[in-house]
Formats: sequence, structure tokens, C-alpha cells
Amino acid sequence: MHILLLALALTTGSPDWNQPSVGRPWSMALKAEGGTAPYQWAVLEGALPPGVYFVDLSTVMLGSASVPGFYGAPAEAGQWSVRVQATDAEGQTAERWVELTVSPLRLQQAYIVAPVGQAMEWQAAVTEGAAPFEFRLAPHGYLPLGLTLTQAGVLRGTVLVSGIYEIPIEIVDAGGNRLQTTLTVNAYGEESSLPAFGVRLSVQECHVVAQFPEMPETIKGELFGGGPGEPVDVALTNLDSGEQVVAHYEDQSLSLDSSCEASPSILSLGRALGL
Repeated sequence: MHILLLALALTTGSPDWNQPSVGRPWSMALKAEGGTAPYQWAVLEGALPPGVYFVDLSTVMLGSASVPGFYGAPAEAGQWSVRVQATDAEGQTAERWVELTVSPLRLQQAYIVAPVGQAMEWQAAVTEGAAPFEFRLAPHGYLPLGLTLTQAGVLRGTVLVSGIYEIPIEIVDAGGNRLQTTLTVNAYGEESSLPAFGVRLSVQECHVVAQFPEMPETIKGELFGGGPGEPVDVALTNLDSGEQVVAHYEDQSLSLDSSCEASPSILSLGRALGL
């Protein structure tokens, strides 16, 4: 009996928060697992957005590995579908439909350079679409320790640990158009024994809570305060080296429910965070 071992694992726009948008260069790699390498790829049917092509990414992107994928600057907003096929060295094949939704919204800048230890304030700018625009951190997203993102698209605060941070966000305009994309923050400064992990702050039952991504046992994240009328501090500690940084959040972007009794400072903190 001939068993099919080849399984397609395709990167897609929405799950990776890498949605294509009109006029902005975009790429998406196609990947396969199982079977016997190398794989041969083909687009069997369907259509790609105008301006997007099926290519070897190494031929159009400097430094890219030789992998198949889609590349280009979409010329139109809308939805497109293509059926792709991977064939392994033994002739086994696997197919999958890939759905692409091109947003009319475009983030003017998606790469930010920030010095560690210095206060920053950066305003996201969206081209096309209808103002006002609303910005939301993705449900699985984390912000660099010390930074907050407001609903108006202002990224502000002081990054405390150097490193590269990928921040998935969703942008919605007044007409309901959406763009799921990723901001990259390159925080430069002295090397640290602390990793470049982010934190997600939210409000639950009138208290600010902090969520961290999965971290090694030697790294500890803690929140101090966060109740009605209390300040919000978040600490990140390397238990081996003893190095610790503490971020203080004040008048940023957290909000308490209207039923919570809170001081004006905490309510202001809430309105700014826009939750």
C-alpha cells in the first residue's frame, strides 16, 4: 500500500499577521513537510492578486533562501484564491487552496528603531481608507516591556531591554476595512542577560493583569499594583544573573470598567490604553 506522507504547511497572510495591502511590497513563503525532499511546486488554478507573482523568493528578495512563494505589490484590494501543489522526489503530491485577502489600507511605516532607556513616541500613519483609524494589539500579541499602544496608533514609552520585537496589530478604518499586519521594533542598546520578551496588559475584574509569552524557568515576569487607585509596575528578572528591569505605566492605555471605583489617574490610564 502506498501511503501519502507529504503534508503541506503553508504560511498565510492572516495567521501570520502578514496580510497583503495595496501598493506595499509583500511576500509569503510556501513550505512542505513530510515526503522526500526536494519538492517541486506548481500553481494549478485560480488567480493571484494583480501585481503578485509565484516566484523563487531568492530571485527577488536579497538574502532570502531559495524557497517558492508569492511576491509583489498588490494593485487591487479584494479576495483571491489559488490552488498550489507540492510534489516530492518520489512523485507523491499534496494540494491546498490558498486564500489571499488584500486590504485597501496600508501602513506607511512598519519598522521602528528605538534606543533602549530613552522615551519614545511614534504615531502610526495609514494611507488610504477612511479616518478615524482604530489600532488593536492582536489577541496573541505582546508589547516590548515599557511600551503601550493606544487606539489612535500611538506607540509610546521607554523600551528597557534591547532586541527585535514583532508586534502583531489590527487596523480598522471608519468604513470597516481591516488590515492585520506586524510592527517591528528594533531596540538597540547595551547587551542584557534579559531576553527581548514583551508583556500584554489588560483589565480583569477591576485589576490590571500582565500576561507574558512562554519564558525559560530562569526568567521571571511580575506585576505589582494595578488595582483601583494603584500604580502599575511590571518587572522582568533573570534569576541566574540577578539582572532586573522595572517598567512603570502611568497614563498609558489601560482602562477600568465604569463599575470600578478608581482614582482619576487610573481612569486616565484606562482611557489612554483604549481597551
